[in-house]
Amino acid sequence: MPFFKKKKRDIVSENIINVNNQEKNHEPDSWAGTMENVQAMMEKYDRESNTRIFEGFPAKVMRWFLVGFSLFSVYMNLIAMWDERTRRASFTGLLILIAFSLYPVRKQAREKKRINHIPWYDRVMGILGSASFFYFVVNVDRIVQAAGRINNLDVVVGAVGILFLLEACRRVTGIPIVIVASGFITYSLFADISFKKIIFNLFYTTEGVIGTPIGVCSTFIVLFIIFGAFLEKTGIADFFIQAANALVGGASGGPAKVAVIASALEGMVSGSSVANTVGSGSVTIP
Repeated sequence: MPFFKKKKRDIVSENIINVNNQEKNHEPDSWAGTMENVQAMMEKYDRESNTRIFEGFPAKVMRWFLVGFSLFSVYMNLIAMWDERTRRASFTGLLILIAFSLYPVRKQAREKKRINHIPWYDRVMGILGSASFFYFVVNVDRIVQAAGRINNLDVVVGAVGILFLLEACRRVTGIPIVIVASGFITYSLFADISFKKIIFNLFYTTEGVIGTPIGVCSTFIVLFIIFGAFLEKTGIADFFIQAANALVGGASGGPAKVAVIASALEGMVSGSSVANTVGSGSVTIP
């Protein structure tokens, strides 16, 4: 009979160390294959991960464009003193351009994707959808002072912006949200309200597409996502697992509690259930 008995906390620690050692001892080719499997799993089950593939110079262009968008978001919130409508409309316009650049018209398997390819119609829709919101940014003072008395060009631009925003939502999140939004818009068409007033309320006021949800996204959520991306790239997942193990690893039912706390902490950073599973699941699930 041994004089000393290992605690549950020590057993969990050894399991984590063994998994980390196994990952470090992988051959480069084997590790690359593992990462490809993880990426394939993300694209299969997480719609937001099913993006286009860019390599070489186009990948650098897209990367720096996204970096510029992040810096723009930080500048817009911490330095610039813009009007609420201007901030929300410019933020949404850039999001539409990103959505049509990264997300194809339909979900595709990774092996069927064309590299560095954005169809012409996606370029047109991305530019027109983004331009419609920046049209509002340029003419915000005139449109606000008009108090609903907008011209025909304003109506056309607003309708184009709404349609392309719905298509961008469909590509990123799926069809359910588009069905719900389209249902409410269709319902308003049968009410005793003019089409011009519907477009004005939906597109040019803070009660429509640039309402409270976009306001929260453009101020708080985008900053948290940028902060979470920095944490994720610094290997914060390992820290979360070790912190959870230090807190409850030695308690009764320690492994289960470690799994719950570690997954919750990483989920707060990644914001994706699938990314949480493939990130910490290799340690927490077994």
